[in-house]
Amino acid sequence: MPMVTDEQLAEIAEKFKALSEPSRLAVLRRLMEGEAAVGEIAAAVGQTQPNVSR
Repeated sequence: MPMVTDEQLAEIAEKFKALSEPSRLAVLRRLMEGEAAVGEIAAAVGQTQPNVSR
């Protein structure tokens, strides 16, 4: 089993942190269905366009 460095662990933790927000997971779920404009994603997840664009 390969060793994971502390730097790699920190990077992995940051990615999981970004996905810990439910609205980001909702955006990801919508994008799994296919490409969409920001406005379409915002409507699908019940968020404003500026919030989705972040």
